[in-house]
Amino acid sequence: MRSAFRRASESYALFRELGRPVAARLPYVDAALALALAGQADKSAEALASHDAPNLPTMLTYETDLRQARAWTTAAGGDLPAARDQLEAAADLGEEIGDLIGASSALHGLATRLRHTRDLQPP
Repeated sequence: MRSAFRRASESYALFRELGRPVAARLPYVDAALALALAGQADKSAEALASHDAPNLPTMLTYETDLRQARAWTTAAGGDLPAARDQLEAAADLGEEIGDLIGASSALHGLATRLRHTRDLQPP
């Protein structure tokens, strides 16, 4: 996770330096995902806030990834039912726009979250 975060950080710094704010948004998504998977919900939320701050239009080509990063940030914060809803929405969107890799990744995450949620519930 550290390597993924470091590379994402380097990428968005470079894109910002080059004056490419739209291109800089995707590495923020990758950084947020790495931080969320490392259990750092607050830092992941900060990365997502940095993604959202320029108030630029979202590119549909990475919307599935963005929704997954938001879902994992929510899961890292402990709200598994909301994370499950967000992963379902990401999977649906991925199928709708033809992002089958994004859809299958969201479904995999959904299966993982469902298993963990089920494990946490009393018998």
